[in-house]
Amino acid sequence: MGIWIVILLYLVLLGIGIYQDSLTIRTTVLMTGITAMIVTILYWIPKLFTYLNRRLYEKLRRMMK
Repeated sequence: MGIWIVILLYLVLLGIGIYQDSLTIRTTVLMTGITAMIVTILYWIPKLFTYLNRRLYEKLRRMMK
């Protein structure tokens, strides 16, 4: 859900910049890079937490035996 919000906000800001003719190539590249980083973070953080949770749970089960 958060990824779609970031992409929608990116498109809205891009549209506003194009409409007002205030969008430079540098600004477009910067916005695209920041958006890509945020989407990557939002995609990988839950996977990382799931991996860590599973590893810690397995370690805890072995300790409890």
